Parts: sequence; C-alpha cells; structure tokens
Amino acid sequence: MPTSYSDLSLYRQCPRLFGFRKLGYTPPTVSEPLQTGTFVHAGIAAHFRGQDPHEIVDDLYHSMADQYDLASDEIKDLMKAHTRYKDLLARYLKSWVGDYKATLIEPELELDGVVCHPDLIGFYQTNRVIVDYKTSYHPDDRWYDMSGQADLYAYIIRQKAMKIDSSVDLIIYDVISEEGIYRHIRPPRLTAGKRLFRSIQKLNEDCEWVSEADKDFHIQTAFLANPHPDYTCPSRCHFFTPCWLLDTDSLEAVQDYLSENFIKKER
Repeated sequence: MPTSYSDLSLYRQCPRLFGFRKLGYTPPTVSEPLQTGTFVHAGIAAHFRGQDPHEIVDDLYHSMADQYDLASDEIKDLMKAHTRYKDLLARYLKSWVGDYKATLIEPELELDGVVCHPDLIGFYQTNRVIVDYKTSYHPDDRWYDMSGQADLYAYIIRQKAMKIDSSVDLIIYDVISEEGIYRHIRPPRLTAGKRLFRSIQKLNEDCEWVSEADKDFHIQTAFLANPHPDYTCPSRCHFFTPCWLLDTDSLEAVQDYLSENFIKKER
C-alpha cells in the first residue's frame, strides 16, 4: 500500500495516531483551520481546471453539512470555514494565481511505494515550479521551509518520466492568510527530498501485511503495542480516549469505542 508524507508526519507525531488511522478510523469532524484549507485548495484547483471555484466548494460544503445536526458545534465550525475561505480565495485569485501557467493540477505521483500529491506543477515566469498552497492564521515561512514536503515532490519528479521535463527549477510556497499572502521561493533540496523518500519507504515496509486478514494484528503489534508514555499528551488528539483505553482496559473496549465514535474507512 503506498505511503505518503502525511503518513510519515502522523507517525512522527505519534505511532499510535498513525496506527489508528491505518486501521481506517477517522474522526467524525475536521477542525475549522483544516477545513478552510480544504476549501481554499479545492477552489484554486477548480480555477485552474476552468471550473467555477465557488460552485465546486459549495457542493463540497453541502455534502459535508448534510452529515451534521444544524445545532451542533461541528456545523458551526464548517460554516465558519466556508465563510473564511471566500475572502482568502478571492484575494488569492485576484492578484496571485495569474503568475502561474499550470501543467498538472493535483496529480498523484507514485514511486516505489511512496505517493505524493503536489498542489500544482507548472511554470512561474520561465521556471518550472512546484507550488504548494498553505493556509494559516499566523504564517511562518520557516516551518514550510523546514518540512521538506515539496523537496520530496521534486525528488520524485526527478526520478520519474513525467509529462513535463523531469527537472524542477524552483519550489514555491504560497501562504494564504488573513494577515496577508506570502510567497516563499527557493531551489529544491533534492538531498532532503531523498532523505524523506527513504524514511517513507521504511515506514511503508513496516506497514506491509500478507493479507487483509492479518492487517489488524500487524498494525496492533507494530504501532499500537507500546504504552503511551504520558497521559498529559500535549496534542490531546481525537484518539486520546481510545489510546487511554488501550492501556487501561482492553482491545475490545477500544474497538467498541472506535466503532461508536469514529468513521471507519476501508483502505
């Protein structure tokens, strides 16, 4: 099963968080900042595909809104994200998006078990570029520069025979926020991209199972077996309760809790 940069990020954050996700469980809600980012990404992609961005995002919004009670906190967060994205997208489309000539929009690239989804591959002036969009309340270019995510994309593109030239001249992060829109441009760091690629490959090897029948056992022993080191876990992620149940009760109690409170997606 292909493994991505997002998978590696989850694993580095917490092996148990990664394990629960690999079992197919996802929280029933998405935080407002993440949902705003989803709407902005969908709107920009629609623009480059020649579609109406607001029509595409509205369809996405309504499909999600149908899942929630009209009085719930979840629908309030979703409505806030839907309102917030409009201003962010409008400012970006007005002054920034015209700088790019798109070649590939949100392609799926896979190489030796590692999969990635760049937001945009195309041209900026005369340079071949990878563009990654970020939405943030308090943008900090240093984080995007450190993550290496786009360097991974550049490395994979360099290794593959693509529809475009196999080299990338620049990486661009467009950070879209209420405070302003910031463009961070630099050459790709292929060594960093290769290092991430190898790390994801190793994680992918750890995720291998012989069949669907032994998947649950494999993930339980590989990722869920070690006790959580500290119940003052600062992230307090959605899986905090099942993580606690795993150490204080039984696997059956964990499965019951997940079945009742999470969405199960077969992978």
